[in-house]
Amino acid sequence: MLGRVESVFFGIEDHGCLTLMVHLDFGVSSQGFGGFALDRWDEERNRRVGTAEGGDFVLRLLTLFGVDRLEQIVGAYVYAIRESDFGPIVGLARTDPDGGAEFMVKDWREDWL
Repeated sequence: MLGRVESVFFGIEDHGCLTLMVHLDFGVSSQGFGGFALDRWDEERNRRVGTAEGGDFVLRLLTLFGVDRLEQIVGAYVYAIRESDFGPIVGLARTDPDGGAEFMVKDWREDWL
């Protein structure tokens, strides 16, 4: 389903985890993509620390949209990929005359988790 990026949240959510959420507007409905913990608890440091997989999540989004900063994706159109009509968004895809790109959560997880 084609949606427009309404907003992006990149920060610490109410449970204390670093996360990123892309809010998509589909006209008649809206839904978020992301919400994964992009950091982890480090026992030695007694605090949360950033992770390579978190950095890669952000980098994959920047690459998908072809931008240098997350705020530049606001207003862009993207296809939300779902496994069912009302299920969670499992990926994002963009198309253009020269081809397209996609970011599938399963591919990211296979690389890192």
